[in-house]
Amino acid sequence: MQKICREAGVPDSAILLEDQSRTTLENLANIRALLARLDQPSIVIVTDGYHKWRALMVARHFGFQAQASCPLQSGTSGLKVVKFWLREVPALIYYWWRLRRLGQKSSG
Repeated sequence: MQKICREAGVPDSAILLEDQSRTTLENLANIRALLARLDQPSIVIVTDGYHKWRALMVARHFGFQAQASCPLQSGTSGLKVVKFWLREVPALIYYWWRLRRLGQKSSG
């Protein structure tokens, strides 16, 4: 995604790359401190179209004013795209459930 942003003319100074996470939840949790130092509550998440809804849900859970930018998938087979969309449905449900539990633990 960093390469796509650069090719679209986004300056390196506007791209924050978090490369320590293994999940969407970890990624957005890890950038909270960085964005707080920058006083930047508004973010644009560059991701695939099938992943957009889960990324936005997690970002909003952490209090970000988030938008998603989803570049066209070129060179990806139709079968892979279907597979990714099908995987995303249970992942979205799981993240919704997990975020609810996290919210209950922080308020209880």
